[in-house]
Amino acid sequence: MRKVIRELIDLAVDHDGRFFPAYQLHYTTEQLRASYLTIAECFAHTRPYDPSESFATALYEMFAPKT
Repeated sequence: MRKVIRELIDLAVDHDGRFFPAYQLHYTTEQLRASYLTIAECFAHTRPYDPSESFATALYEMFAPKT
């Protein structure tokens, strides 16, 4: 399943498309960043509101830039 999903995401990104970052984290960091160019900035904006990361999701924990 992971292999097929990654291949489909690559195909979407190659055609300037996007994918929905679903609950199964089968995509890579590179695929997420290629599809959502400002994802790191979005994650960074959450820190002032949740400095202890109490409301962090699995997506956030896997892909947010570490400080």
